Amino acid sequence: MVKIVSFIFVLSLAFVQSTNGSTDSTQDKSIQTISLLHLEDSMKQNPKPVVIYYYADWCKWCKLLEVNVLSDSTIVDSMNAHYYFVKFDGEYQGEIQFLGRTYSYIKTGDKQGYHEFCMVFDKISAYPSLVFLNSHFERKETVAGYLKAKELIQKMVDNLN
Repeated sequence: MVKIVSFIFVLSLAFVQSTNGSTDSTQDKSIQTISLLHLEDSMKQNPKPVVIYYYADWCKWCKLLEVNVLSDSTIVDSMNAHYYFVKFDGEYQGEIQFLGRTYSYIKTGDKQGYHEFCMVFDKISAYPSLVFLNSHFERKETVAGYLKAKELIQKMVDNLN
């Protein structure tokens, strides 16, 4: 069954790419993000896998990932169709509620720290990081660092089910 779903996913990627004519990243489309607050309700109504993208404002590799990879039309279309996508600033200094628990910023130095939510599914210690979860919020894979578009597409296929 997993092979059939993966095959259908790959076919849908090929179809999207052929109808768009290319994987050019200059199109105006973007990945639809969902907040952690809305993610819980959406999963109850329409369960599907989740990708959490951990980034930091100062991270140059994060900016490159967003410009060169996360804006790729094939990735945008496929991510929007098959995943919920959460974009989370690992240095966010506010509190968040998720699955009945409150997570906060932890200060580790004068101008340093991290958000507790970075430790929920894995120990995120590098930006950018992508965490793939199944529809039950169970971690399937964590990918730290910059990925090329083809590498991310393969990760999306591998983690679909």
